[in-house]
Amino acid sequence: MAHSNKALFGPFENWQTVKRIEKAHDAAIWTVAWTAQEKIISGSNDECVSIRGRDDMGITHRFEGHRLGVLSVDTDAAGSILAVASIDCVIRFYDLDKGISTGEIRAGPVESWTVSINNDASLVASGSHQGTVNIWSLKRNGNEYLQVARLACGANEFNNYIQGGLDDEAYIEAAKMKKSQSTINSKIYVPPQPNFAMDVAFSPDGKWLAASGIDGIISIFDVETQKRVSILKGHHQPVRKITFSPDSSRLLSACDDSRLLAFDFAREEHFIDQYSAHTGWVMSCQYAPDGSNRFASCSGDGTVKIWDTAVSGGHVLASLEEHESMVSSLAFSPDAKKLITGAEDGCLQMHSLLPGEKPQLPPDPDSKFHLEPVSFAQIEDSLENVCNTLATMIIPPDEIIDEEPETTQPPEVSVSKRYKSEDSPPHQEQPMDLTSDNHEPSAAAISSPPPS
Repeated sequence: MAHSNKALFGPFENWQTVKRIEKAHDAAIWTVAWTAQEKIISGSNDECVSIRGRDDMGITHRFEGHRLGVLSVDTDAAGSILAVASIDCVIRFYDLDKGISTGEIRAGPVESWTVSINNDASLVASGSHQGTVNIWSLKRNGNEYLQVARLACGANEFNNYIQGGLDDEAYIEAAKMKKSQSTINSKIYVPPQPNFAMDVAFSPDGKWLAASGIDGIISIFDVETQKRVSILKGHHQPVRKITFSPDSSRLLSACDDSRLLAFDFAREEHFIDQYSAHTGWVMSCQYAPDGSNRFASCSGDGTVKIWDTAVSGGHVLASLEEHESMVSSLAFSPDAKKLITGAEDGCLQMHSLLPGEKPQLPPDPDSKFHLEPVSFAQIEDSLENVCNTLATMIIPPDEIIDEEPETTQPPEVSVSKRYKSEDSPPHQEQPMDLTSDNHEPSAAAISSPPPS
């Protein structure tokens, strides 16, 4: 049986960083988006949202006044409506075609965090500190957006008190009786446990709403019935980002445990794979919108990775390391050939998939050891042969060591440039074109992670 070594040694896609704006914002960038109309959106702790063009990355609109900082942005499928969630618990809406504000939802203290708009722009959802997901209709009644549901997401599968038909007063009264079970509206009420909803996401087909919690639990709700239909487990730390595949059949989660998990709704057990290559919190992820087997992830380790899911455990097609601080958010272009990333130091970068495979560096001739990939086409299908043929260690005969090497003190470990504490890079009015070789990136310090 013939084998392929491509999963082990390639292919490697030729992703390169082509543009960079060192100070796209005056503070950390927490969220980015790329619309169907090719507009690039970034939201920051500087209380501003910037709208940029794809080609020159110049600002076309700038929306200010998002008190305490911008947490999350999302647009409808057409790319015309923008929703912005900020720490002041106000969700603001903008018309991207006209560049104007169109309304806002004052969710109330701790009742709003991240935000998601469904495919036909009829609903908007936001998670809360209280472990609930609030849903509003975007078809306004006068000047107000009507709240249509309040769902609870926690480990307790009876936590969805909205199913019992409780209004706020009944909910408060029931909470007072939490020491004993009580029947309200012919339903057994169990007070919801706080489960800070860190992210929410509508599926592209509009059928599902997912919510991820600080305890690692992911809840899946049926949008039509407003009932929870699945609880996805596997993480035990905060899940910062969840995203559906373009066909709505899979869900990908990014967690503080440095892993990404994939779930398939067609399978009884749901869980299908995990991906581990980051060394810090995984801050964000997104499936490629072209329907391919790829997704991208970014992390507190300062890297951005492009993955191929056709291989069990994932194969990293590219690892981008141009950022010098924690990478907080990312978004694919509609054709999946470009990627925008935003970082904690306020830097915004554009990466592009170029033709051909990424060239691999040849082995260092001065190195005593290097790996040589081999073909499995001519070997037998046995574990011993695979292990013996996987790589060949090259040691020059005249440098084979026969005696015990002298004990030496370990070298002093130097701090990586990415994590040095230096001054912020100078403000750049125009994005840097990184297609030339005359650019040397500057370092920036990592500060605290996004609020949780």
